[in-house]
Amino acid sequence: MDTTIGVRALAERISDRCTVTESDILAVISALVKELAYELKSGRRVKLDGLGAFKPSFHCMGCKERKDFVVAKNIRSTHVIFQPETHKSGPHTMSKYLLEGAKLEEVTAVKPEDKGKAEPALP
Repeated sequence: MDTTIGVRALAERISDRCTVTESDILAVISALVKELAYELKSGRRVKLDGLGAFKPSFHCMGCKERKDFVVAKNIRSTHVIFQPETHKSGPHTMSKYLLEGAKLEEVTAVKPEDKGKAEPALP
């Protein structure tokens, strides 16, 4: 079972739920990706209400003296951190909106090619 859905399939499903065409949805998603990349490259955090926040981050090697720090040498990699939106679901608990109500199942058999993959079990 394939557990990944692409942007075209999402756009088709979204267009079935509203009056916006699939091509318009694809255009908006494309523009969103470009703007998200621009803001992240500028060092800003981007919050999409109902989804979560994206923020830029990096791994670096420290050095004893500030004068010895060289970006090209000490910055090892850059990446994006995604923080799903949460809301208070009880007096001392926070719930991730995107996974609220998800049902988890135990996998009883794993195919050899799927060993080591951490995929959620979806209904």
